[in-house]
Amino acid sequence: MIEAARQFRLREPRRDERVLGYVTDLHRAEDEIDGRVTIKTIIDGRPRSLSTTLSKADYEIAVQANVRQAPVTLVGDLELDGQRWKLADPREIRLIEEDDE
Repeated sequence: MIEAARQFRLREPRRDERVLGYVTDLHRAEDEIDGRVTIKTIIDGRPRSLSTTLSKADYEIAVQANVRQAPVTLVGDLELDGQRWKLADPREIRLIEEDDE
C-alpha cells in the first residue's frame, strides 16, 4: 500500500518546478512556430532527459544555449508520462552565461 501511494505521488505533476540543464536536442519543422526541445537535467538526484515545447522566442534561446553548450534554466510543471519526463507550461527560460555562475 505504501509503495502504491509513493508511485501515485510520482505521477502527480510537480507545479512550478525550476529546471537547470543542457539542451541536447532541438526539433522544429519549417512550417511550425513552436519547437520541441530535450533538456538533460537532474531529477530526484538522477540524470534525466525531459522534453518540452517552447514558443518561437523561447526556442531561439534554446538554440543559442545548444550552440554555446551553455546551461538554461526554466520553470514549468514537471510531469512523468509513462517512462518519460515532460515539462508542461514552460516559462522564464534563461540562458546561463559564464558570468552568471
